[in-house]
Amino acid sequence: MPGQLEGRRIIITGGAAGIGLSTARALLREGAAVALLDLDGAAAEASARSLASDGGRAFGFGCDVTEAASVDRAAGAAREALGGIDGLFNNAGIADFGSVHNSTPESWQRIWAVNVTGSMLMSRAVLPASVCRPRGRWCVKAPWWRCSTWMARRRRRRRARWPATVAKRSAWPAT
Repeated sequence: MPGQLEGRRIIITGGAAGIGLSTARALLREGAAVALLDLDGAAAEASARSLASDGGRAFGFGCDVTEAASVDRAAGAAREALGGIDGLFNNAGIADFGSVHNSTPESWQRIWAVNVTGSMLMSRAVLPASVCRPRGRWCVKAPWWRCSTWMARRRRRRRARWPATVAKRSAWPAT
């Protein structure tokens, strides 16, 4: 039975490990093809080979999301390998754990460059290729946000199948 994303082609930044790689696995299970972009190009390629050996269609590319030229090059390579782009998951992100008074302006600028500017550069590089596609989907994600449209729809559908459970949960007293 085909998945909800059968035939879709999706780019995932920060896709070599962690949330990006887990998301790629989930997307592949739903029938999508993925391009993993990561600062560590060798890790992205290794992860893509691993996913492809499990039967999925996956490609890996090196990409520094803070550099416009790197983003344009990687987005073009991903578009070529996938045969087009239907969606983007801006997952690349970093954090500086610790106290604000111990933080440096350089650290703040690096975080901003990866988490915010990187999302803008990637969206700018990918959007023209898929803006006219009726089935294109976008997800701009900071490391702490959840915003996968298709996963949210799946949760809503599951809840609709079990109205008694939903009613029971909504009747629980607030604590």
